[in-house]
Amino acid sequence: MDYAMRTVLVAGPYGCQHRKMGRPEWRRFYYLIALLGLVLAVVSPLWGALSQGDPDASSGLVTLLGFVIAAMGFGEVLMTKRREIAANAESVTDEDVAKARSQLHGAVQRRWTTEARIRDQDRDYSMPVVWRLTTRDHTMYHAPLSDPGPFRDPTHDVEQLASRFMELSVRRLVIIGGPGAGKTTLSVRLLLELLKERSGDEPVRDPVPVPMSVSGWSVKAHPEIDLWFASELRRTFPQVLAIGGPMASRLVSDGHVLPVLDGLDELPPPARASLIQQLTERLSLEIPLVLTCRTAEYEQAALTGTGVLASAAVVEPEPLTPTEAAAHLRRFPRTTSRSWQELLSGLEAAEPQTGPIAVIAETVATPLGLWLLSTTYAVKGTSPLGLITDLAVVMSWGLTSCGCRSRPVT
Repeated sequence: MDYAMRTVLVAGPYGCQHRKMGRPEWRRFYYLIALLGLVLAVVSPLWGALSQGDPDASSGLVTLLGFVIAAMGFGEVLMTKRREIAANAESVTDEDVAKARSQLHGAVQRRWTTEARIRDQDRDYSMPVVWRLTTRDHTMYHAPLSDPGPFRDPTHDVEQLASRFMELSVRRLVIIGGPGAGKTTLSVRLLLELLKERSGDEPVRDPVPVPMSVSGWSVKAHPEIDLWFASELRRTFPQVLAIGGPMASRLVSDGHVLPVLDGLDELPPPARASLIQQLTERLSLEIPLVLTCRTAEYEQAALTGTGVLASAAVVEPEPLTPTEAAAHLRRFPRTTSRSWQELLSGLEAAEPQTGPIAVIAETVATPLGLWLLSTTYAVKGTSPLGLITDLAVVMSWGLTSCGCRSRPVT
């Protein structure tokens, strides 16, 4: 049946007549049916109570019938909308899709190259964070289809990570780690590397990585995850829609968009599990994606929900050692003073760090701590003589809980 135009029998001034109705009119018709069903379901028990003092069995049947009619009406509204989206998507030509994909690539690259420069993520002083395939229980999907072989060797090279991601049989990657572990930083650098691999004279075929924050997602507002991807694409890159047609939906459904979903841990616990379930059950394996989340929150969502993200490789960072942190700090040209050399030599010492050096070693064990130290002191060439006092004041609450005042760092 053609859902663009249907013929219905309606009452007119000269008796019953046939009339053609388009999609917008059909949606209004189904909304009316749903509304009448809800009115019937609500009014029936009230009428029974007012007229007889107590609703009888027939009133209950009428109420049930009202809810059934309402559910059918709203269900048909959703189905009509889906049919309309599918019909519109079919009207988009392959040439339109190729043009939109090219424009989207350029828009994402321009925006996130600038953003990386602002975030100081495109400089030569990248941190030596080593990412490896997780060995944690209950965090990775195990099946022949999701062989994570390309990620079995740890690496800190983002170019290698991008190449390994593209080699996966199912391009799904989850980045986990503690607070300040560099999850968002890795996702941005991975995005830029994937965009770089797409450049050249060859026709563009790889999906365009597009960052999307999941903090505003909810299953009630967006029950179909692919439609939410399309709406986020329209919201963040409206210039793509200038080509005409339902381009965002077509780009997503055809696998031309690689959603980079940041901040799963920012959602409430029930929503985290719901999003993983949506991605697993409702999203085609042909649509690649990258997801970031704190380790504890991801494990909790997997255990309390329907499980981990299906067919996804899961990587996490290895802790930074004091020696690796010292090697990173030595790359800055203003860390050659005597005070800096004493500090760096203390971090590189073979024996366990104690006292003030232990405080710094504990701080630089995460990329965030090392970045703060680099930005505040190393880049400016500020003497680290007052560093211990500053860190003790700012991070005293964390130092007490982790015990690094009294425990040597090995």
